Amino acid sequence: MVHVTRLYLVVVAAFIAVIVALAAFLLRTGREEAPNQTNKPPSQENVTTDYGKIRSVTFYVFPFNEETYYQELERSLPKIKATGFNTIWIVNPWAEFDPKPLAKPPVYNAARFEHLRKVLGLLRANGMEAILGLNYLGKGWSPEGIDPGKWITNRTMYDAFEAYVGEFLDRIEDFHDMVYILLFTEGTEPEGLDPYRDAMLHASHLRETLGSLPSRLDPELRAKFRIGYHDYSLINLDWAEGDSPIETPNTFDFLSMVFYEWEDRTDHEIAAELERRAGFFRALYPETPLIVGELGASICEHGLENQARVIAAKISSALDQGYGFNLWHWRPIPDEDKCGNPAFRGLAIRNEDGSDKPAVEAVRRILAEQDR
Repeated sequence: MVHVTRLYLVVVAAFIAVIVALAAFLLRTGREEAPNQTNKPPSQENVTTDYGKIRSVTFYVFPFNEETYYQELERSLPKIKATGFNTIWIVNPWAEFDPKPLAKPPVYNAARFEHLRKVLGLLRANGMEAILGLNYLGKGWSPEGIDPGKWITNRTMYDAFEAYVGEFLDRIEDFHDMVYILLFTEGTEPEGLDPYRDAMLHASHLRETLGSLPSRLDPELRAKFRIGYHDYSLINLDWAEGDSPIETPNTFDFLSMVFYEWEDRTDHEIAAELERRAGFFRALYPETPLIVGELGASICEHGLENQARVIAAKISSALDQGYGFNLWHWRPIPDEDKCGNPAFRGLAIRNEDGSDKPAVEAVRRILAEQDR
């Protein structure tokens, strides 16, 4: 009986030792994997990037013409740089680069890619960088065969977009060190879903698609680019109540938020709201760099001087918190300042005749003070 008891104790002790060793192994393994769980950036460029130094403005020409865009940008760059901007946000509609993505093989627009490369070369020659949004599409301006209300839930359409992203990055690979690539929530809302009430379902669709796209790119190509996720609703306004559109682990290098309107609020209220929205991002991704990728103010309800005040308050608040920013936008589209276009209602900081609105000097003064 004593021998049996001793044998039993030996077996129990051995079993406990195995359990302890296994627990130690799992704990050690979990610690070794922790960097991926805490959003370790996979981009080579990300290591040396200070996202808080991004001072960007959107340069938009409508209707778009390649020659006009290049000439207007070339003419405007001295003034843009003198105002304190160091980056240009460029709008890149999917359909212009990849008009027939479902064709076998896809039909790419070589001339449009060459134009983009020419623009990037111009920016590089002027010491500037670029933000490139990729999933621009909508009714009337989507590629052939792509439904803007279904592309994020239709696997064939979505896979065509991923193929396009790989092609896009490959064709601008030699500019990888001066571009920030953005994927964004806007324009992904599935047909039949309410953007607010169905926000969690929307987020779940994105986790399977855009929110995990970097992980499916060619590893060598992906490692060369800084890729960010830009959100205006699900995180930015907390519509998804903490349910992120980004898959875990996060494979994006940086995140981007949005702050328009609030033209009737005080500077203090504006600063508090910016920090409130930023808090939603930091709660989910405390170690991932954040920028205010879209901010702006309209002249339409409260006038030119108020636009300058609100933009100054937003930029000052962003920079004080260490967030780089992009201001929408430099030059107006035709009749923008008549305030009839819901997408562009008086947001530009210059007039159609090429003169400055008060916002230009307000931005210049803030950026000059920040860089002293």
